[in-house]
Amino acid sequence: MIKKTSNFRKKTPSLFLAVIILLSAVFSSTDNLMAYDESSGYCFQVAENEEGTEADIKGDSTKIYEGVEIIEILDPDGRAMDLDNISYHVTQNDVYLFQIFFRSPAGEQKENISISVNSLLDSDTKTNKADESSDPETNIDNAGTDADPEANANKTDENSASETKTVGELKAAGKLEQKASTPFLIPMHIEGEDTSQGNYSFSGGDIVNIEEQTFNGLPYKFQQAVILIMEGGDAKTYPINYYDEINGIKYYALSGNDSSPQDFEIAYEVPEGADIFFILL
Repeated sequence: MIKKTSNFRKKTPSLFLAVIILLSAVFSSTDNLMAYDESSGYCFQVAENEEGTEADIKGDSTKIYEGVEIIEILDPDGRAMDLDNISYHVTQNDVYLFQIFFRSPAGEQKENISISVNSLLDSDTKTNKADESSDPETNIDNAGTDADPEANANKTDENSASETKTVGELKAAGKLEQKASTPFLIPMHIEGEDTSQGNYSFSGGDIVNIEEQTFNGLPYKFQQAVILIMEGGDAKTYPINYYDEINGIKYYALSGNDSSPQDFEIAYEVPEGADIFFILL
């Protein structure tokens, strides 16, 4: 018996090492599968017509992740789209939600992609601009204004103030201009619940690396940030991945395929009365 016990003790380190290697392989495989929980890699592009009054939202499958197969795509009206020709025609500025159903090594999954169209001109605006350009009196007035250097400078400032900004431009501006000195207190909600669990102190910028929270003794992980906007009397929420304040103006960027915003993505001014929330699960 003593001899057998001694042999068992000699084998124990080897067995322990084998178990550790097996567990490492399992967890490594699990990590790879979890990567597919966020996105399929599918994206969309907005193509406006020459007049700037209409646009087509076109699908782009060139960045789909390896191992991902698109099963079905539903347009904002809930209708299945032709996977060989993904295109959705729009005639007004709005946020359009597409549902992507795909298969990955982790199984069948679904993701929502929100596409914001905000630069279309309505027919009235186009008509007014056409009338102004054909009105001799208006053209004379404009010519006189263009001849004045000071007036030109003022006009440039006004145009710049109304232009959209990219996330990259805001980040650069934040380094040079006055950025919010105090952190934002963002209400935290458990997914599916309306009651706030307290505020998260957020310094602004990319909404990434949000710390895990504990509510009532249970751990909760950050799922997404959303902005709640009142539209025509209805409250609508959209996922966002950027939120900051530059020179007293608050901006946000809609969350696309990536967890963090790209510098070329468009950022929008936060509408009056809008609220930002962190959702945890």
